[in-house]
Amino acid sequence: MNKKIPNLPVIRQALRWLDVNERLLVGDHYAKKLCFGNTILLFLEAILQKRSSLDNIAEHLRSAPWLQKWISLKSIHASSLNRKLAQIPTDSVRNLFLQRLQNLWRHLRPELLKQLKSLGRLAAVDSSTITLSLRRGKWAFRQTGESAVKMHTCLHLTGENSALPTAIVLTTAIAADLDSEVLEHLVREPG
Repeated sequence: MNKKIPNLPVIRQALRWLDVNERLLVGDHYAKKLCFGNTILLFLEAILQKRSSLDNIAEHLRSAPWLQKWISLKSIHASSLNRKLAQIPTDSVRNLFLQRLQNLWRHLRPELLKQLKSLGRLAAVDSSTITLSLRRGKWAFRQTGESAVKMHTCLHLTGENSALPTAIVLTTAIAADLDSEVLEHLVREPG
């Protein structure tokens, strides 16, 4: 699914939780144009719109007055974006994500809890890829010089902090995680 989000109000709504003027204590001390907040917003908008390069991001900024106004930046060079991206500490991005998740949870919790109760029994499906030596795994060819198998697991969620595996399906690694044949064997109704 390579779809762009065409509706600007949807993007604005998704990004409204971000503080465009947020600055990092260390990394943004001398920043003139790009600070942590407007950089994160610019990259998130690019991810949502599936922009393929830093040049595309910079070009879109120059052609989108609404974005210029929002992040208080009329233009930026792709090399500046590259340098700024390399300077952003991953811990800061992680903390931003956790703060926004907590904020979202506070706002949506009552309604979400009602919806979760009506879902009934839940199952989680996950897979792990196990690389094999070429000598032992020719039958599980994945790509040149590599063989692997995938273990798809279905977990029955029994409580807030517990789960039990209910089914396991082994395939070659090229099988998709959401392959209909795999899911048919993994997720079954009790009875």
